[in-house]
Amino acid sequence: DPELVFPSHMLQHSVGLPGKVLGSLIDLRHFQGVAAARAAKPAHSDARPFVVGRVSRDALDKHHPDDPALYRMLASQGVHLRIMGGTCLAPSLDGVQGIELLPAGAEPVPIFYASLDAVFYRTGASIEAYGRVVAEAMACGLPVVAHRRGGYVEIIEHGRCGFLVHTQEQAFDTLMALRASPELCAATGQNAVQKAFQLHGSEAAESAVEFYCA
Repeated sequence: DPELVFPSHMLQHSVGLPGKVLGSLIDLRHFQGVAAARAAKPAHSDARPFVVGRVSRDALDKHHPDDPALYRMLASQGVHLRIMGGTCLAPSLDGVQGIELLPAGAEPVPIFYASLDAVFYRTGASIEAYGRVVAEAMACGLPVVAHRRGGYVEIIEHGRCGFLVHTQEQAFDTLMALRASPELCAATGQNAVQKAFQLHGSEAAESAVEFYCA
């Protein structure tokens, strides 16, 4: 009989079949230097605005219908937005000052994450079975603010290594609170690094390989 493996409990529960839950195999070595570089970077200020971003496929189903309105609200408060995989949002956001819409793959992901202060992640019709981009952002020492829907919810300890939100207002308020507190950003980011490497570091990878090769 086949043995089923799921990347998250959410996906397993959605199909109602028995099996093993084993997170995606992610090589975090490419992201190890980003957290150290972020720690050495000066805190955001009037001279360097707070930068929020995200990575995804450049497709509308990867973006929530309310995302453009949220980005406009943040930009109006002086927050800079970098959306890689966001050219599909151009009809709603093209020309808005402070918002960069980049095609998918425009920059190597580690370099892109190094330019951010926080990550916001929410999807539309597409529901993430795991959301490896969230784990990669955490490995970079970035505080992640994410919609409470998707497999990545299982790796974010709310208030410690990231933040889970339900509503547009919660998303805006949480990102503004991070902007107002470099200390909160740093503490959350440090906890996020620990969590990411606990789940996807060398020991976890070796254990996964042993399981697949058994």
